[in-house]
Amino acid sequence: MLLTKEATLDLYFPIDDSLTIRDQIYHFVRQLIMDGHFSHKDRIVEAQLAKKLNISRTPVREALHSLEREGLLESIPRVGYKLRSMTRKDVAEICEIRIVNETLAAKWAIQRITPELVPMLEENIRASEEMARKGNPRKFVGLDGKFHEIIQRASGSERLVELCMLLRDSMMLCRVKSIYTSETVLEALKGHWAILHCIRHCAYDEVGRTIREHLNYAKQNILKVAFPED
Repeated sequence: MLLTKEATLDLYFPIDDSLTIRDQIYHFVRQLIMDGHFSHKDRIVEAQLAKKLNISRTPVREALHSLEREGLLESIPRVGYKLRSMTRKDVAEICEIRIVNETLAAKWAIQRITPELVPMLEENIRASEEMARKGNPRKFVGLDGKFHEIIQRASGSERLVELCMLLRDSMMLCRVKSIYTSETVLEALKGHWAILHCIRHCAYDEVGRTIREHLNYAKQNILKVAFPED
């Protein structure tokens, strides 16, 4: 069990000899964050993490610093780290930048379209629909990210892929379990089908509007659940 200051988590740390210890810790903690294992009340304590994993504190400290620089964690003096706090302004800003970047990715993907692109996207959407029907909407998180990543990689620009994924990961800090209901997943998938329609028919001018509508829906859903008091 991994003890944070306010939370206890089941912990399995896979070993990957192709990476340094520091990089393994970085990817491990980052995945815990993306999977929603930490709440904003939890504290990630360097010494406790190092002790649990039976490694020195130096690679743990370096990994946590990297996650802080990436904008996923923030440091609390003499305590440890916590998830970076997000505001309504942050969510709106990230969403607007995502719209610009992902529209560009989709347009470049249309310009470079291959025979494999449309079937890959369609398979992803159908898998998401199946998860929703089976009552596993939380599994939509990974499939949703994969849908957008397929389009981004089809753009042919690794730099654009990195920017898009960084912004999406930042948005994940506001994702909460209640967002992922079968109803919200199926509604989001309408946006995926619309984006796929644009790509299938090379609707270069229409795809930007479709992506804006899709990401604005996601933004409003996040704001409603993550900031209910506003």
